[in-house]
Order: sequence, then structure tokens, then C-alpha cells
Amino acid sequence: MTVRAITALLRSTDVAGAIDFYTKLLGFEVRGMQRREDGTPFWCYLQAPGCDAAIMFAVGEAGTTPSMTGSLYIYSNDIRAAWDHLKDKAKVDYSPVRMFYDMVEFGIHDPHGYLLRFGQDVSEVKNVESIPVFTE
Repeated sequence: MTVRAITALLRSTDVAGAIDFYTKLLGFEVRGMQRREDGTPFWCYLQAPGCDAAIMFAVGEAGTTPSMTGSLYIYSNDIRAAWDHLKDKAKVDYSPVRMFYDMVEFGIHDPHGYLLRFGQDVSEVKNVESIPVFTE
């Protein structure tokens, strides 16, 4: 068996809102979408340009709330710019910190409450000493 890629398929109460958040704020592109007769999207496939990062959203069964026990980890090539771009536009879970596994990262929530963690290797971050070290 050979795995080519992995893409999360997450439940959504508002696929149009997911499309708006991920395209306008994170730069993803819509690569596929299914709509109801009234034009409301009930499924979408979003992909970040220039890489294999992708995510799908689908309307869940009536009465279900989107939930996930983990998080989505997004690798950044400029963690400071990503933080500056997102910190005032999304619900912040935690500010940039240096983690024990040699990553600088921060976390935000998307409109569904899913935790998005953004990270970059410590060796790639300028003036990394100015970023606090994570402590439990």
C-alpha cells in the first residue's frame, strides 16, 4: 500500500462560512463544491496553492455539532507574518511560543471551533530568542 496524500474531511454547520474563512484569510482555493438546489454549498474541497495541503468540509447530520479531539497543524514559512495576519481576525487559542520539539507555533480557531496550529522550525525564525518558551 502506498499513501499519496491525506486530507481532513470535517463536519460543518456553514460550508459557505468555511469557504470564506479558508479562502479569504488563509489563501486556500476552492477546487470542488457541491450545492443544494437553492445554491447553498453543502460540501467543498479547498486546497492551498502550490502544495498538497487540502481540507474538505461537509454539512453534518441535522443536530450534530462540529467537533474534533485533535488539531490541524499548518506549517508556515514565516510564522511572524502569519501571526500578524491572523491574530486580530480569528479567535486566538495561544500566542507564539517556542515548543520543546524545536518549533515556534501559535494556535487559532476557525469559525467551527477547530483548532489550527501554525508552526515553523526554530532554526528558520529570526530573533527567536524574543519568543517565549512554552511551559506547562
